[in-house]
Amino acid sequence: MRNGGSRGGAADARRRLKDLEPLSEKEAELLSSWTLGSPVPTGQVRPDAPSPANIVRANFVRFLLLGGIDSAIKGSVFELTGAWVDEELKLASAHIESTLKFINCTFAQAINFADTNIRGSVVFKGCKAPGLDAQRISCTGDLWLREMQGCRHLFLRGARIGGDINCNGSSVSDIRAENAIVGGGVFLAGGFEASLAVFSGAKIEGSLFCNGARFPGRDGRAIQAHGATIGGDIFIGDGCSAGGSINFSAVRLGGNLDADKLVLTSSKEFALSAEGITIGGGFTCRESEINGTVRLTSAHITGTLNFNGSKLTGEHGDAFSADRSVIGGTVFLSKGFSASGKTRIVGAHIAGNLSLKGASLCVGAGASFAGDRACVDGNVYLSEGFASVGEIRLLGMRIGGSLSCADSTYENPNGVAVLADALVVEKSFFFRRMRKPVDGVILTGAKVGILVDDEISWGGGLILDGFTYGSIAAAPVDAAARLRWLDKQRADHSGLESVKDGFKPQPWRQLRQVLRQMGHFEDAREISIAYEERLRFAGLIGQSPAHRNPVSKEISRAASRAAHYIFGALIGYGYRPLRLVSWCVLVWLVCAALYWVAALQGVMAPSNPLVFQNEKYQDCATDRVINKTVIPANWYLCDQLPEEYTGFSPLAYSLDLILPLVDLQQERDWAPKVPTPSESWWKELTALSLKHIVRLVVWIEILFGWMASLLLVAVVSGLTKRVED
Repeated sequence: MRNGGSRGGAADARRRLKDLEPLSEKEAELLSSWTLGSPVPTGQVRPDAPSPANIVRANFVRFLLLGGIDSAIKGSVFELTGAWVDEELKLASAHIESTLKFINCTFAQAINFADTNIRGSVVFKGCKAPGLDAQRISCTGDLWLREMQGCRHLFLRGARIGGDINCNGSSVSDIRAENAIVGGGVFLAGGFEASLAVFSGAKIEGSLFCNGARFPGRDGRAIQAHGATIGGDIFIGDGCSAGGSINFSAVRLGGNLDADKLVLTSSKEFALSAEGITIGGGFTCRESEINGTVRLTSAHITGTLNFNGSKLTGEHGDAFSADRSVIGGTVFLSKGFSASGKTRIVGAHIAGNLSLKGASLCVGAGASFAGDRACVDGNVYLSEGFASVGEIRLLGMRIGGSLSCADSTYENPNGVAVLADALVVEKSFFFRRMRKPVDGVILTGAKVGILVDDEISWGGGLILDGFTYGSIAAAPVDAAARLRWLDKQRADHSGLESVKDGFKPQPWRQLRQVLRQMGHFEDAREISIAYEERLRFAGLIGQSPAHRNPVSKEISRAASRAAHYIFGALIGYGYRPLRLVSWCVLVWLVCAALYWVAALQGVMAPSNPLVFQNEKYQDCATDRVINKTVIPANWYLCDQLPEEYTGFSPLAYSLDLILPLVDLQQERDWAPKVPTPSESWWKELTALSLKHIVRLVVWIEILFGWMASLLLVAVVSGLTKRVED
């Protein structure tokens, strides 16, 4: 016996059948095909109105399916074609052991298959019905609802389907299959249209196909599959459109999620939500248009994530969010990808690369891209035409490969363009060939392996305090260019403005260290000298001990600054020790010239009293009148001075003064004539005679000589050597 249900004998069956007579033409045809195995007529169209030739009573169908007639040749497939079924077809809780086929039928009322147990398949093809209630239906075969029209609802909650659910080409108000179990795939393609499709908690062994389908949406929702388990793939691309949100949160997907060319508009906070989704393959959403947030928070994707060419509009702030996601492949947000709203991967882990080549990001306020604390094992590309209007946030991001920011545009009218505090890039950081200089780049505490940049890409307002890099490659390393780079820091950080605790020395020391390690010792020394000068300009020289007396504090500070300046002028703060020789030669020659002029003017005289007090040489000490012309006394040109006395030599005299430990007998035997001091100290201080000037120059040269000698000793002993590493 193929049909379940209680039945009496053949006589009882005939009596019940007699109660349903007379049969319509279509009922007689159905009875013949069911009991006698007659072929079912094909090619019949779906009726638009009842007639004696097409009408079939719902009770008669129920009578046959529940074993109301017994026949030894009864077929195992129940097939009704081209019929008009009046009244409600009620098969709730029935047990049917046959495959059911309804082809091109019209049902006057909704169909009730709730809790029905069917050993076989159920096929509705080309039918029209107000609805189908198949909640908790159990079907060992397929459930086909193809090309159905006029359905207000398809209720499949808790259904158990051994094969596929195929709704291709159907048009329904909504389909609800919460907690359904499907042994095959679910097909909502081929022109399928439903305001709402719900598969929350469902378990589908195969794939979910929605390619080309339309979901106008209801109450802001289009597809809901929260918590579903799908063993195969999800296809919602190839022109699939939705007027509400698509929710794949907490879905466990064994294959790929394909949403290429999806058109999605949502009035809710999110348009496509896949929070906590687990995808065994990849997720592609290429060349799609999505109005609303794409939310992939805490997703686990084994393969790649590809949104190349898609256009996202986040009306509620975020356009794309993959915070805390784990992605086993590469993330592609490139090749025309655009986002009007924030693009976020905060705390995400990407095993491959992150590519935003050619992407366009724009946000009204805040961060256009946020990668805070994200970890990318490969490379990150924000390059090759990448454009951002807003802040690029890379706080604490770790990149195992390189970070490329070349050939791009970064701008933020509201403030910082790139915020990369504590960024770590294991390999190279490319910041070059920018389409316009980038203002407002913050690299506080960032660490990169190799810095590859150019001068014109950096704008103003840089913050480089704590920025470290192992070397500089394919970029200018000359001191002049690098000093211009340091001066693009904020004015207080670079020392161009004297602000307490404003100047940041680390960028200068870091640059000096890298240049030395690369073998550019001369450029490193230039940076060191410029650094010392910037310290003084920033007012950081002479700030050490606190003085109770403000006057003494200012005096001490001024003295320290003066000493620092002299130290730099003489030996370049210890980085140019040979400069002291040049200064000594210059002072020696300039002073020698002055002494020569002074000697010609009679200012220089012997300092030995045995000479200048000897009457034999008084003609050298007094003025003479020759032919009424007064000739001033001049020991330097005096012929009466004995030859055995040391002759005055301006060069030797100047050298004797500047070398305090060397005695050339010039300083001992010669000295400038000193006028009698004036009674007024002011006149004495302001006297500008040649004698006063020469005396002052002698003192200065002696002091300079001692100072140069001490510095020379310090240079030789290594006391002035600076730590340059």
